[in-house]
Amino acid sequence: KEIEINSIINHKNIVKSIEYFENSENIYFIFEYLPDGELNTFDSNVIKEICDGLLYLKKNGIIHRDIKAKNIIMKDGHPFIIDFGLSRIQSKNSLCYESYGSFTYIAPEIFENYGYNHKCDIWSLGIMLHCLKYGDVPFDSEDNDKEKIVKKILEQKYEKRNDTLYDNIIELCLVKRVNDRKKISELINMIKYLS
Repeated sequence: KEIEINSIINHKNIVKSIEYFENSENIYFIFEYLPDGELNTFDSNVIKEICDGLLYLKKNGIIHRDIKAKNIIMKDGHPFIIDFGLSRIQSKNSLCYESYGSFTYIAPEIFENYGYNHKCDIWSLGIMLHCLKYGDVPFDSEDNDKEKIVKKILEQKYEKRNDTLYDNIIELCLVKRVNDRKKISELINMIKYLS
């Protein structure tokens, strides 16, 4: 599936697959060179470009399922979404049921096993934005107990730390009910007002 996804995506904010080869045990990808490392600071233009990449994926029926700063690599001030190993092509109006993603970034609907769509990537975007601004994950436990973390993700409302547009955007990404969570296009319209 990663071969298929890498062969069909073509967007300025998504890493380009140059070639791949495989042997009996592994598949090896060669990607464009992105020398500036993972995303580690907030910049409104960078966040908008990440959202542009997510909108492209949504329009092409691809759910990334592992959006986090480690999967956003920088080059010349521009972000590139990488690592489509957990991604899935989703047909219109269908739902996914497999549980994938980095644990503290997983959307509530995945834990609830009700089925999910591309909006799980918006949830993960919100977690990532919170991490970039505050240096921690919003739903965590001191002892890293997974049951406690899941309980918080499912039951605890996201608590904004400040009343800024940035924090409002994070809050809108982290709405528990999928149908109430903002669309990526709506977030893009809001992000252009950040400075």
